[in-house]
Amino acid sequence: MHLPELGKGASFGGVRIKPVIAAQIIFLLLLAGIVGCSKRESKTKGVVEGPYAGWEYYNFENIRLFHPPGHLNKPDFENICRHYISAISQITEQLAMPPFTDTLLIFYYTGYGQ
Repeated sequence: MHLPELGKGASFGGVRIKPVIAAQIIFLLLLAGIVGCSKRESKTKGVVEGPYAGWEYYNFENIRLFHPPGHLNKPDFENICRHYISAISQITEQLAMPPFTDTLLIFYYTGYGQ
């Protein structure tokens, strides 16, 4: 495994990014979720209060994807989660960080105002 030199930045798909930007990406991913879950499932009960009350969620590995009931992309949730896992793996490898083990929470809304 090639580890980037400190202060030299990282490369994602051939595009160089500064360490500060890479750190910001990691920070946003970490900020997005920290709750434990491990098995894949889809629930039909409301899972949070406030504006997301009544939303369902889908678990895949260490990702919990919240979505409104009847979301049109529901058949693609596993693939979407796999892409997030791939992105997290690339970022942690490029920044020579330990593996991401927390749960990533994603609120997946595609509709008016997005």
